Amino acid sequence: MVRWRIVAIDALISALLSGCASPTTDCRPEIELETAQRLYTLAAGDRLRVTVLGQRELSKNYFVDRAGRIAFPLIGFVKVQGLSAAAVERVIAARLRDGYIRNPKVTVQIEGSQSPFENVVQ
Repeated sequence: MVRWRIVAIDALISALLSGCASPTTDCRPEIELETAQRLYTLAAGDRLRVTVLGQRELSKNYFVDRAGRIAFPLIGFVKVQGLSAAAVERVIAARLRDGYIRNPKVTVQIEGSQSPFENVVQ
C-alpha cells in the first residue's frame, strides 16, 4: 500500500511538471513539489515528517489515524484531516507555544499519502 502511495505522488508531480517540455517554461521541480504539498489536504493513512527545531524527541514520522489525528508528544492528539501541511505547522506550533516551548519552529512534510489525487484542492 505504501508503494502505491509513492507511485501516486510521483504521478501527481509528473502531471504538474508536464508543462516543462516548453523551452519558455520555468521548470523547477522543487517549486512544483512545494506547490503539490501546499495544495494537498491530509487524510487518514497519510504519513508526516514533523520537525521541531532543537527538539529531537518531537522530530519524527507520524501517521494520521482513522480519526484524522496524529498523536503528538506533550500536546496529545492533533486533528490534521482536511488541513494542509502548512496549517498543521501552525496548529502544532501554537499548541507547543501554549506552555511547552517558547518559540517553536515547526516544519511538516508529507512523507506518504493514502490518496493524493482525491485530496488536492482545486
